[in-house]
Amino acid sequence: MAQLPQTVTEQIDGCPVLQLPDSAQDMQAFLSAISDPNYFKPALTPLRLSIVLKVLRLSKRYEVTPLYRRALEHLALDGWYRQTFDQHAHDHLTDIAPEESGLRNSLSVLETALEVGAQWLLPCAYYCVAGHEPEVLRPFLVGNMEPYVQKCIATHSVLLRGLIKINHFLTQAGHKQCATLERCGAARASAAFYLLGTVLTWPWADPTPPTLVSTTDADLKSRGMCDHCRALAKTRLQETASKFWSKLPRLFGLSNWEDLDKMKRMAMGEDPADYQ
Repeated sequence: MAQLPQTVTEQIDGCPVLQLPDSAQDMQAFLSAISDPNYFKPALTPLRLSIVLKVLRLSKRYEVTPLYRRALEHLALDGWYRQTFDQHAHDHLTDIAPEESGLRNSLSVLETALEVGAQWLLPCAYYCVAGHEPEVLRPFLVGNMEPYVQKCIATHSVLLRGLIKINHFLTQAGHKQCATLERCGAARASAAFYLLGTVLTWPWADPTPPTLVSTTDADLKSRGMCDHCRALAKTRLQETASKFWSKLPRLFGLSNWEDLDKMKRMAMGEDPADYQ
């Protein structure tokens, strides 16, 4: 049940006045989620990300656990909680500001997760913010978010190095059963050259998108790489990307994925015996 603070020092028509620290927009979303069953439906109902974050903050503050858990589930299924880099994201939440390349969305999720203590949402939120170039992030070095944005700026170069390491397979020999060594070597070389151009020109570092393996495989196929070499490339890429993602929480000073998952399960009301 929602716990709303009351004051007896001010009344209107004999009724106590509620003085809340929340904005009118946030409170409107929260009260609508409580009173209108069609306003805040369970995942995977399409919703605006901004509404989910408003409900998450206020349901935590006023201890409305069902709404809190529903908001967390929306974020997790939308891709803000991925224990593995290739875990499917449903992308059912509408961006806050599509014209800003997702930065405002990521910053909003990061700030809200910090506010409500949902640590398991932090790795992906940090990752998405840190993918932007430092000069893009510096204007956000203000207020309470300054140390967290600074952490993202410091980690941007790590993501760039990770992009190179994850694609190291492009410099390795092909499959021993390859019958088209020259063609497959040329495919690796052209893919590596394209990757270098991406690192130098693209204003965004995302070394482990969920579709990394499938899109890379399709690209290598289009470049003429044989089935044997592509299968080996997929194995190598899966291994290096998984290794990078497993260490992601540590990049931002967080607990490992296993501990973060326990926190999530506890917040969702699952029986601890189910995951010990």
